[in-house]
Parts: sequence; structure tokens; C-alpha cells
Amino acid sequence: MLFFDSAKKRIKRLAGRHAQVDGISYVLPVNSTDSPAFISLYSIDADKANRYMVSDELHPLRLLNGRAVLVLAVIDYRNTDIGKYIEYSISIACTHGPKPAPRLLPAIFMKTFNMGQCVIDLPVSSEISVKGGRGIWGMPKHQQSLNFIIKQETVSAQYDLDGELAVKVVIPKPGMAWLPVNIGAVNYCAFRGMLVKSYVYVKAKLGFTFGSKNAAQAQLIIGDHPRVAWLKDLDIAKNPMITTFLPSFEGNLDDHLESWFLTSKEKVAETPEGLETTHPLGYGEDWPPPPVVEESEMDEVSGVSGSAGVTFSETMAGGFVRGEDDPVEGAKKGRATGNILAMHATIRIEDMERFIGDPEHCGTITGVIDFTPFGKGIVSTSGVFNLFSPTDCPEMKYMVYEFGFTHNGQAYYLAGRKEVRDDPGFDLWSDTTTLFTRLYEGTNARGKQVGAGILSLGVTDLIVMTGTFRTINAESTVESYKALSKFGRFFMGELWDVYGPKEP
Repeated sequence: MLFFDSAKKRIKRLAGRHAQVDGISYVLPVNSTDSPAFISLYSIDADKANRYMVSDELHPLRLLNGRAVLVLAVIDYRNTDIGKYIEYSISIACTHGPKPAPRLLPAIFMKTFNMGQCVIDLPVSSEISVKGGRGIWGMPKHQQSLNFIIKQETVSAQYDLDGELAVKVVIPKPGMAWLPVNIGAVNYCAFRGMLVKSYVYVKAKLGFTFGSKNAAQAQLIIGDHPRVAWLKDLDIAKNPMITTFLPSFEGNLDDHLESWFLTSKEKVAETPEGLETTHPLGYGEDWPPPPVVEESEMDEVSGVSGSAGVTFSETMAGGFVRGEDDPVEGAKKGRATGNILAMHATIRIEDMERFIGDPEHCGTITGVIDFTPFGKGIVSTSGVFNLFSPTDCPEMKYMVYEFGFTHNGQAYYLAGRKEVRDDPGFDLWSDTTTLFTRLYEGTNARGKQVGAGILSLGVTDLIVMTGTFRTINAESTVESYKALSKFGRFFMGELWDVYGPKEP
């Protein structure tokens, strides 16, 4: 971390000026406000860390004991030029120069040794963040399922890849954030066959934790996805050296950056990843469904990326058979043969404001499946929920319910949708209670289809469902009431848009 007084003066001088790069509009400075973040530092094997430096001119920062430092930093960007998103940075502290720096000294004389962090992996939750971060600043961003959860005692963030856990970090939440900081940091990234150096400046108050409290509450869980396998090679210490929480900070990303060719003693045989990966990207601010989180992990959540939300449970059941592609035929055959599939789902909408603002209206869904040939109580391993998601047909919206699960070692994916459309006659009830459902082999709906049927919600089930509505993340009765009211207005407003009178 560095102080860059001259750069800060330049940023202040340009404040208020407009720019447009790669079709993305900015008002300088490129900044964020009201954004919580946390950092967890772990010691790692320095020689192994050196294998993952993106340039021969980057060297792991070595502590007095000769080990290096893994930097895990997660930011819940709530107010930026390109909308809300979460950023999950996995980096190694480093120096830049022709040879390694002395032990520990770069942490004191940062500018002298060009200290920064070598960013290895940088998932984010929105497409526009990938387009800007990768195309402009050369950062290795890619869109993934992320969350940022603030509890009474801990702060955590989870990163999922292809529906499975990649990395989860938990830190103790300090009692208070008291230490004021006004600092800068350097990111080193590889893109287009170049080493790119960018600068970020942070102003905030932080709290930190070390010692026994970290040993008791901090966690680092690394999944089995190939993309994060390198982390398991680093000999990461059991407990973090220090963890830091910033309840809210103001950050500026400098529009000035530097770059150098990545060179090698041998001829470079492979073409590095380049602008062809960013040119096709759009400017979407939508998020993928967040990672699936165990119910017990959500207890006493004091704030999840914004306002209060709601949760409710829903049970749908109906005829369903294997070996059928058409849900209507599958439902008939299932009822005739006594093959019934029931989906017992719990839906969570963590933040009503974010949910309503998201065009796909994504929530999380977990639960169990009962299916006559498979048995009862099969727990979901992943899930997707969308409420009134738009389609290519302006008159049609979907309610999407999807479950991943495993039976006898085989992965399956149950994909259902309610087709909300105003057809002749009164069809509001049937549209909102009929789930056309298909079963696939594998972890998504691109696998081989192996079954179909229709699940429905009966009047009794609806009455039971209405009694399960609860608010979450609400800090007061007033906030709880507002969350339920927002959900009700949204739901009824969407129904009115579909089924209400149309202008002649």
C-alpha cells in the first residue's frame, strides 16, 4: 500500500469531467462509495507462490520467516459508475523489479520496492464490470456467483464456479472500525501478453483482528474446481495472520495505468488471452444467482448487500415419469402409474431493492425432492429461482424453479418454469400455479433430458405458503414491514402488467 499525493491531486483536478471508454460512460473520478469490504491475509510458501507470478519481474513479498502472503479481499460495491457488484480478489503480495527484494522491507518502503499485489483470480458479479476491468485495466475478471454476508459476529463471502463452491472466506467481525486510513495500493495483472499496473486509493475506517479470535472464527474453504486447484498448492497456513473489516469506504480507481510486454527466454508459443474476450461483452448489470448457502449459515444476518428481504416456502407436486420429453404427457403418465414428484422449496430474497432492480429478479432456492422411483428427502445441491423473468416474447414472463441434486452417484438437474401469459379466459390461477418441469442428467439443463411432468400448487398448498412468509436482514419492525410491502407491490404489479386491461 502506498501514498500517491500527486496522483490524488490529479484525480481531484479531473473530478466532474466525462469520459467514455469501450462504450462505458464514466464521470471522473472512477469511484465507489458506501461499500463494505474485508481483507484476510494468510502466510504461504514463497517458492510455491513464485510459480504463480504472472511475470518474471514480479516476486513474492517475503516475510522475516521466508514465507509469502496470500491476500483475499472482497468488496461489496454498492454505489459506482457501473452499478452494484461484488468483487472477489485472490492475490499474492509482491514486488516489481529485476530481482527479489529483501525480506519484509517492501512492507515499510513500499514505493521504493514497487510493492503491490499480483492478482491471480478476480471473479465479479456483473458483466459490465468484466468488460471494463478486463478491457481497460487488464484485470483477470470473469462473471461468477458471489455473495457478501455480514452477520453479528462474522463477515463472509463465497465464490461459486459452475454451481460448485470454489472459495469461501469467513472473518471475525471487529467490535468497531476505529482506525482511519487514506492509502493507495497497486495491482499487477496479466492481459494481452502484457503486465499491467493499476492504482487504487481508499479512504475509510477499519477494524482488525488477529490471534486467538481469528483461530476460533476465521475460515478459508477451497473447493475442488480445477480453476482454484492452484490455491491448494501454496501450503496456506491454518489461520490468517490478520483480518480487516471496512464497514464502508470511499475508493478511487486511477485512470492512469502502466504496462510492459511479458517476455520469455523462449519463443512464446501460445497467443495470450486478449481483447477478443471483451469485445463481445455487453453492459449488463445483472447478477448470476448467488451461491447456495446452508440455512444455518444465514442465522442472525445483520446485513446482506443492502436492504431487508423476504423468505417463504412452497410445495408443488404432480405426475412425473422418466423417459418422457413432454411435460403434459409426463404428467398424464405419472398420474396413471402413481409416479409423483414433489418439490419442497424454500426461497430467499436477500435484498428486496436489489431483487426488484434486477431484470431477472433472482433469488436463491433450496429444498428437497420426493420422487417415487428415487425415494424421499433428496436434498438439493444447487438451485435457481427467478420471479417474472422476461422472455423473448413481450407478453410472456417466467417463474423459474430449478434444483440440482444427486441420486445413486448420478447428478440430475430438475428445471421447471411457470409460463405467465394472458391467454383468452381466466388463466391467472393456472399460470401462476402450474410448473412445467423437465429432468436432465448432469448439473444443468444442457444435459440429456430423461424425464418430464407438471407440478402444481393447490389451494391448500397456497394457504400454507402464505403462512411461511418471513422477513430477513431487517433491523426493525418498520424495515420488516417495508420489505413485505415491497414484495407485495412488486408481485401484484407484475400480475397487473400481464393480466390487466390493455390499451386499445
